[in-house]
Amino acid sequence: AMPCRVLRRAFLGVSYFLVYGLLLLALALGLRRLAANLLVVTAQVGLRALGVSVVVDDSQPAEPVGRPVVHLWNHESPVDVLVVQGVLRLPSVTTASLHLSRIMPWFSASAANAGHGLMDHRDGRSRTSALYRASATLAARRQVMLAPNGSLVTPISQRVSASALLLARKHGALIVPWTFTYYGLTTSAEALYRPMRLLVSRLKAPLATIHCRRGRAEDLGLPEQGCDRDTFVSAVQAYYARTTVGSSVMVRPPAPG
Repeated sequence: AMPCRVLRRAFLGVSYFLVYGLLLLALALGLRRLAANLLVVTAQVGLRALGVSVVVDDSQPAEPVGRPVVHLWNHESPVDVLVVQGVLRLPSVTTASLHLSRIMPWFSASAANAGHGLMDHRDGRSRTSALYRASATLAARRQVMLAPNGSLVTPISQRVSASALLLARKHGALIVPWTFTYYGLTTSAEALYRPMRLLVSRLKAPLATIHCRRGRAEDLGLPEQGCDRDTFVSAVQAYYARTTVGSSVMVRPPAPG
């Protein structure tokens, strides 16, 4: 079973890059819609190559039809970007270009073509630019997905950006939290921002599952009027403290020496 698993995932890993090559060709030819669809397929093949299955529970959306929505999620794994792009298919703002660009040429252009904004969380100007792009995306597509903690290195318990609150105020949007629960997904510290190392490390690993549960806007308990930054941050941290107990990704420390 083990050799078959390795061969299957290795084949899917090669397929991942082949599909992405077709995406770049479509983008070069000006076939923007096809390129956007191929990004979805690329992400789906990537999840299979990593041995990760995704279960989505979005059975309780209760937002009024047509109301803009800012989606939040607890970003704890480098695999999340594939889930957002390939399964949830929601336009997003992420830091994925910082690591995926190492193995996927012109990833920023490919992601932007599909409605995804990319930023460097270490650069204030990049964060501001990403917020403007998220605002434009929300205006055009009526929804956008953000990770309130901004990056993998900082958990929500330590940092929550007020970007979602600013966007909600500007566009009259609701803020809807998603909870990603991880089962059997262990990532080494060295692989967090090294996608090729992550791919290789998952060749022999057992199947992992990410359960994505969509909450409701009222679950955050935000006041309808006059919500300030501190209230928003406390509400988001309290929500994810309740919903992510015992579900975090296991990160193995770097190997000694």
